[in-house]
Amino acid sequence: MPEARAPEPSRSAGTPRRFPLLYAILLVLLVTGLVPLTIAAYKQIAISRESLITSTQENQLMIASSIARSLSSSIEEARTHLVKLGDFLEAVVREGGPGLVEKVVHDRETMSSHLATDMVLVRYLPAGGGKFDAIRDGVELGEEAEAILAQGARAARRGEVGLSDPFAVGQNAYAVALSVPVGGKEGRPSHGVLQSLVDLGPLWERATGPRLMGYIVYALDGSGNLFASLDEEDMLGRTDYHAFDIVKKFMAAPTKSKETSGFSLSVDGVKRDYLASVDVTNEGWGIFVQLEKRLAYAAVRDMILSTITWATVALGLALALAFWTAGSIARPVNQLAETARAFAKGDFHARADVRSHSEIGELAETYNRMSDQIQEHIKKLHAAALENQELFLGTIKALAAAIDEKDPYTRGHSDRVMRYSVMIAKELGLSQREIRDVEIGSLLHDVGKIGIDDRILRKPSVLTEEEYRYMKQHPEKGFAMLASIKNMRDINPAVKHHHERWDGSGYPSGLKGDDIPLIARIVNVADTFDAMTTNRPYQKSMTFEKAVARLRELSGSAHDPRLVEIVAGLYTRGVIKDTPAEREKAQI
Repeated sequence: MPEARAPEPSRSAGTPRRFPLLYAILLVLLVTGLVPLTIAAYKQIAISRESLITSTQENQLMIASSIARSLSSSIEEARTHLVKLGDFLEAVVREGGPGLVEKVVHDRETMSSHLATDMVLVRYLPAGGGKFDAIRDGVELGEEAEAILAQGARAARRGEVGLSDPFAVGQNAYAVALSVPVGGKEGRPSHGVLQSLVDLGPLWERATGPRLMGYIVYALDGSGNLFASLDEEDMLGRTDYHAFDIVKKFMAAPTKSKETSGFSLSVDGVKRDYLASVDVTNEGWGIFVQLEKRLAYAAVRDMILSTITWATVALGLALALAFWTAGSIARPVNQLAETARAFAKGDFHARADVRSHSEIGELAETYNRMSDQIQEHIKKLHAAALENQELFLGTIKALAAAIDEKDPYTRGHSDRVMRYSVMIAKELGLSQREIRDVEIGSLLHDVGKIGIDDRILRKPSVLTEEEYRYMKQHPEKGFAMLASIKNMRDINPAVKHHHERWDGSGYPSGLKGDDIPLIARIVNVADTFDAMTTNRPYQKSMTFEKAVARLRELSGSAHDPRLVEIVAGLYTRGVIKDTPAEREKAQI
């Protein structure tokens, strides 16, 4: 029922009309709050925008510089390796004469041992004529390669160390030719020429790495010929890269230098704006890195939106506070305050029920609308958080699957270990957060195998003692990979300690009993159970019943007795089933 309004006191004709206090407070707020806030927000946006743009451009140029330096360093390493090999052959000549050199270079195994990681050919041309090659299996030299090698040999006979521009040595494969003289130093006679072909593919992959998703990266030699690229959209194949402004500037400049600039390009009839950077290798090759501006400056847009949003929220809170302090009726104000406190404590359904036609009533309605919007926003944030969590877990599962793919004998292993581990964690009555840690830790327990040589992981027979010692490094390798990630602090013990044994004879730390983190003990039992029930190079799979019996034999020595009994109980109750479908999942 609406409150009765008190009659307004009569005013004489000479009494001026009072200015409402609420209007006065709002005017002060606009002058002292909104104006400075607007100016500050505008200045902050302008300053932050320029700072972010500059930072983005510097970061992109830094990527180009990093690739250029890496490529130059790899070429220099190959040059140094070839020079050292030339010094070795010269020493052979001095010690045993030309005949000994011919014996050395005739030995294919000896020459092939000097092929560096990225070299596909080592060639020795004696001064007296002839040619001795050590070439990687499957590599064939065409006429262009032979012509370039011949040109390099002529330069080396003049005492020069020659380096060619990149040239094709196969489909989508490029190499450079290095040529050095053997001998001819300090007045000594020249004994011949030593040459090598360096495959640019591994050098390019090593220089770009896995960190450039979304970027278009490509390399041109001094003549503008493309010899390497990272181009997921095949934009370079659909456009003429010689028409790019950044490429035109690079080719036209008499002195090559680093630069960042923007340009527009029509791709499939659609105009796109790009931010491009270029840096130059020591060999004069251009390394180009470019990204669409809408992606490059996404952080700028997010910053502007965030600043405007928070400025709007701050203004809304200031207005709400002004209305609250300007109110003159205790009950509606108290009711509004109680509603606000309930909302702050998490009761997002709380609303102010103020039946008033005054400004307080309007304030209550405004507050309720704001509450509705905040509640809706919270729902969206909650949904986004769930989506991000699912994306995170999906990424972890994909990584675990990628790890398992390195070893054909453990395909699906991480997923099965995760399922068994989660069952054990639930039986233990762990919290949802702890169960989630167990789930992620069990999926990632073998992440260190990324650092293990595929030759060992894929070996179809029992490992040697030396190979087994090397394989035992994977827990610490995995721990080191995740150590810098703060959110992995409670998960990482599963990676490092899942090969510890209850009696202290495990590795890498020799922990014993309850000193072994619970998450690692859970993964340890699940890991062993899956290993027993899947085919491996060194053993055939057991039935689930025999595997449970074997776990009980190892209880108290290798495994936590309590966890072993949980696994046995799960099998007995049929939670873990030895069915044909489950057995199929567990086989290679």
